Amino acid sequence: MPDNAVISVESVGISRAQRAVLQDFTLHISAGVHQVIVGPSGVGKSTLLGLICGVLTPQHGRVIVFDKDLASLNAAARDKLRATHMGVVFQTLGLASALSVLGNLSLAQTMAGIQHDDAFATALLSDLGLADRGDAKPRHLSRGEAPRAAIARALIARPKLFVADEPTASLDPHWRDTVLDMVFAQAARDAMTIVMSTHDQAIADRFGAVLTLPQGQPS
Repeated sequence: MPDNAVISVESVGISRAQRAVLQDFTLHISAGVHQVIVGPSGVGKSTLLGLICGVLTPQHGRVIVFDKDLASLNAAARDKLRATHMGVVFQTLGLASALSVLGNLSLAQTMAGIQHDDAFATALLSDLGLADRGDAKPRHLSRGEAPRAAIARALIARPKLFVADEPTASLDPHWRDTVLDMVFAQAARDAMTIVMSTHDQAIADRFGAVLTLPQGQPS
């Protein structure tokens, strides 16, 4: 594992639905790197992000994040690591349905163990075009609003690692670019590492490190 690596995926193998998705796969991501993962559907982009976040466990190899071997942690410890060090946006978004948008942001800060920053929450929602949606429940958000709310929740605790699985897939070009600008700006301020998957070449072109997972040859 390189000394400056935030993430080390070492000789990992994992199968899903009785199909090998990643085989003997290795990837090291250093602190502050902006890494995008591209490739056709089904080659393992979401699986790789799930491994990095600790929601999936490899059958072989190991995944080390912030110097912790994720397989050595129990579920509660992995949850705590995500809450305190990561901002995560899955394709399912995972917003707490019983809470408002602002409630989701407050919960993320509580779980991270940090003081609530109402001014930052307000600024995030304003920048994401959600200034008037703070009291709305997730079910009342539009298809374009919900992912922006999930992105705000992922950024609110100023994580050291931002992991996002196609977070802009349902956004128009304006909001896609706005979201990327915000994420990159926060990364610059807080030395945040970014790992993101996408099918959008316009997004991939903005990243300094591009990993392509090829069809028919899991790696």
